[in-house]
Amino acid sequence: MIKRIIATLFAVLAVLPAVGEKTTIPIKGYKGHADKVDQPVKHRNPMLLPVEVTYDDEAMTIEVSCTADLEGEVSVYDSHDEMEGYSPCMNSIIPLTSYGYHIIVIEGDDWIGTGVIE
Repeated sequence: MIKRIIATLFAVLAVLPAVGEKTTIPIKGYKGHADKVDQPVKHRNPMLLPVEVTYDDEAMTIEVSCTADLEGEVSVYDSHDEMEGYSPCMNSIIPLTSYGYHIIVIEGDDWIGTGVIE
């Protein structure tokens, strides 16, 4: 009986570190660009983007995948607003050099999506 309890305890402890390694980051998308003066961004409801962003804290990487035929650039900024990672395409893995707060910006031709890692 005790051997079963100990074996179960070891099995649970072996699985626990695997849980929570990857976190899905919600991305909010909006039409237009904030830096365009002739077409300012209007306050609208967020658009649904077919983009999934996953943060792996163990490997210190951000994986961006898009299921649609969208083109866009991915930039990652740290807590000091310095660019820490960049990819010219949507489906990419971006390595990070530090832990903590990061802002993810995905920018297309007429839309922009943002997400935060805390």
